[in-house]
Amino acid sequence: MDKSLFQPSSRLGKKLYLPLIVLAIISLVGAGVTVYFATHNLMSTYEDLLAAFAVVIMVGTVVLVALSIRSVMRNVITPIDNLRVGMNRLSRGVFDHTIQVSTDDELEQLAHDFNMMSAALFEAQQALADAAEENAQLLHQTEAQLSRRIRELNGLRRINQTLNQTLSLNSILQVIAQEASAATNASFCAILIRENGALQPIAHVGALIPTDELADLPAIARVIETQEPLILAANRAEMVVPIQPADTLIGVLYLADDALDSFTGEQLPYIQTLADQAAIAHRQAGEFQARVTERLQNITRINQLARLSNINRAFRANLPLANILEEVAFAVQETAGFNIVLVSVMKRHHLEHIAGAGLPVSQLNDIRNIRTPRAEIMPLLQSAFKLGDSYFIPTEAEKEISSLNILFSAPMPK
Repeated sequence: MDKSLFQPSSRLGKKLYLPLIVLAIISLVGAGVTVYFATHNLMSTYEDLLAAFAVVIMVGTVVLVALSIRSVMRNVITPIDNLRVGMNRLSRGVFDHTIQVSTDDELEQLAHDFNMMSAALFEAQQALADAAEENAQLLHQTEAQLSRRIRELNGLRRINQTLNQTLSLNSILQVIAQEASAATNASFCAILIRENGALQPIAHVGALIPTDELADLPAIARVIETQEPLILAANRAEMVVPIQPADTLIGVLYLADDALDSFTGEQLPYIQTLADQAAIAHRQAGEFQARVTERLQNITRINQLARLSNINRAFRANLPLANILEEVAFAVQETAGFNIVLVSVMKRHHLEHIAGAGLPVSQLNDIRNIRTPRAEIMPLLQSAFKLGDSYFIPTEAEKEISSLNILFSAPMPK
């Protein structure tokens, strides 16, 4: 403990020395009284003088002890006890406790310094608690974001597996719609693709909205116009993301839910990624269809060459004209895609029907017996139907087609 507290120059030291000063005054007063009594012969013996002096000293001592006890209790013991209680609370982590000492001395200053230290520790504790809470919230957000990211990666993995396993556009878009609905907890999801100039629903999850009403929704119309993603919360929550590879809109991914707070901007990047996957699936399906078409065309060319080869062999074999023309009829049917082929030869005044394909044998024999006059076949050879060195009569030309039935005296199979 600092010895300066008990120096007379300190306030506490002055308070502690005050009883001693009082005792000294009492002793001087007692000694003066005793000398006074002795000089005026008020006491007969020396023993009486000592007894009187002792009484005075005893009374002064009692008064001194009483004053000392009261001064020490008020100025030392009580403040120190308050400081002890405060230190105990501080050691237990209670930093908001305030020590009340009003002695107007060094102990009050010590209590004030202690309170300042407690306040500083309390502020530091609050700052640490706030930082810990902020870190906990940040950790929770990070864990939530990490969990969402892992789920999104798993969803993309499932979509990529589907892309690798099948080239069916409908199957792939159905998986994408399911993933978009699961990622946003949406009760409805639909993917619409532009076909023949109009949006058609290809895949959907849920039954919140009839699929035949999707193309007329204002939110979808707005996205088609702006080609920008859209989040709305009016009658229901809606999220619409364009599907547009190479800046060409081919469709939209539409999400809806009854809860107005279902969709947020944080979900938009992942849904845009799913829309990009839909665009990739559409492109791959188109490329696959193009390859299939090209392959079919190659097969058709091969069949055409094979048929031409058969015709060439028939010519070299010096077969009858009817047999050669029959080969021609079947070659045209298989390679050009016509259901019925009839090969006729123009004689001088009439058309003679020689061979055919796609007709019942009995009907073909009946047609062979018909001699169609040259004058009746000429109306079919109009300039409107001329195609190169040939004439093509479309199904829309009902009048001319009906004349064909008349020419052959029997209805042609459809």
